[in-house]
Amino acid sequence: FAFRTSRLPEAKDIRAPADEFSAGRALEDLRVMAVSPHPLGSAENIRVHDYIVRRLRSMGVETRLQNTVSSRSYFPGITVSGIVRNIAARLPSRSAAPHHGSVVFVCHFDSVFHAPGAGDNGASCASFLETIRILHEKPPAEARNELIFLFSDGEESGLLGAAAFMRSILRERPAYILDFEARGNQGPSALFETTRGAGGLVRLYGRENPHPYGSSLSGALYSFLPNDTDFTVFRKAGYEGLNFAFFHGLSDYHTMRDSAENISPQTIQHHGENVYFLARALLSADLNALEKDEAVYFSAFGSFFAYSSQSARLFAVLTILSLFLILAFAYSRRLVSGVDTVGAIAQIVFYVLLSAAAVFLLLKGSAFLSLRMRGNEPYGASYIRIAVVLLCAAFLFGFRNLSARRERSGAVSSQFAAGLILWGLFLVVVAFALPGASDFFQRPLFFAL
Repeated sequence: FAFRTSRLPEAKDIRAPADEFSAGRALEDLRVMAVSPHPLGSAENIRVHDYIVRRLRSMGVETRLQNTVSSRSYFPGITVSGIVRNIAARLPSRSAAPHHGSVVFVCHFDSVFHAPGAGDNGASCASFLETIRILHEKPPAEARNELIFLFSDGEESGLLGAAAFMRSILRERPAYILDFEARGNQGPSALFETTRGAGGLVRLYGRENPHPYGSSLSGALYSFLPNDTDFTVFRKAGYEGLNFAFFHGLSDYHTMRDSAENISPQTIQHHGENVYFLARALLSADLNALEKDEAVYFSAFGSFFAYSSQSARLFAVLTILSLFLILAFAYSRRLVSGVDTVGAIAQIVFYVLLSAAAVFLLLKGSAFLSLRMRGNEPYGASYIRIAVVLLCAAFLFGFRNLSARRERSGAVSSQFAAGLILWGLFLVVVAFALPGASDFFQRPLFFAL
């Protein structure tokens, strides 16, 4: 039911009303931009750059160009440099009073040298052009903020364009940065990374977008990964904001199959609506009224839920208190045994680790799987995931059955208590150390209780 109620919006064709985002119109731009690879410094890169500039100026949008040398240091002694050609389009405040603030939307128009870049990141560029067209032709009645749409260059070469833009053009500190990326060519456009002070912006996204999608769990996990986007440059400099991307179709990512012909129109519709509805809302929003807290959020059943990290910790404490009361009642009625529960906890941990080690060694020992799990996702990866899950389950229950005959009667209740206690420990640690991931442990334990 959750899956059925979280489907992507239907793609609108070029006949859609002019004031609605249309994947069909965005695809027309994408087919021009994603003809062939256009990495930093190439002739194709210049062609795509010039096309975006012509489209913006044909709409009458204020456009600023930045041609400069940019450098970024990664490690001591390692620096990447290049000539970047950034494009910044501006939708000004239309309020009589001075504008309340500015919001920067970021995408990059360069590709890797071996992919046409329809998903990464032509879809975002096309979504920006369609959004700018709509809002320039028909802005909200009370447009009290200004929006800047940055088409950065050199992201694939080391986030060079974003770094140059931040150093040279961002004189006034913007209220928020919103980055749009891709790591595939299908699936929903997910809010997958937020900063600690963007809770109000997360809630605004959930209210204004008819198809909000994302989970703070992904952001919590992403913080441990070595991956970077243009958003990394701004986040490390202390800016607040959100990061969006779609992730399905990873086997086509950074390959020649990342073309306009292979990208999902529904994905472009969803990605573009994320851009459009946020841009429209932020043009007229009171930026000072948005809460500056850390948000825990997730989408389910076609709805979007968001609350503060303080609330997540309170929910965790209340759930643990409920767990304690239930266990105390169970022990008082001798429904569970303390010895059996401790033994079950040790058993669970041991068997899970043993199963994981067995599956890991099995995968590493298979030349077929080991070769195909490197780099990009292999074709048919969903079947490999299913196989890994089934293997883990088979090993787990196999090891479990080895000791089942030696257990005393009534041990099943103690094993259930052990599972609740372990999950409760996970919840406590995560709620205070990594609150964005707390709902992953909160909801199952709550319903189990």
